[in-house]
Amino acid sequence: ATLLKIDEHDYIHGIESIFNQDERNLKKFAFKLFDTNADGIVSDNDMFEVMKLCNGIKTEPVVQNEFGFKQ
Repeated sequence: ATLLKIDEHDYIHGIESIFNQDERNLKKFAFKLFDTNADGIVSDNDMFEVMKLCNGIKTEPVVQNEFGFKQ
C-alpha cells in the first residue's frame, strides 16, 4: 500500500475545510468515516475495520453466516 504524504499547510487546510461546515454536513462526514463499505449502514464489520485502521492491524473482517456464527 502506498502512503499518502502531505505537508503541514495542506493538512491544516484539509482539517479546516472539514470542520468549517454546518452540523448536517459534519454528521454526514462522520457517518461516511464509519460506513467503510459504503452500504449506508454502520455494521459490526464496519466498526471492526475502523478499529483496525486506528490500531494499524491488518486482518480479515469477521463474517457471520446465516445462523449468526463467525466464519
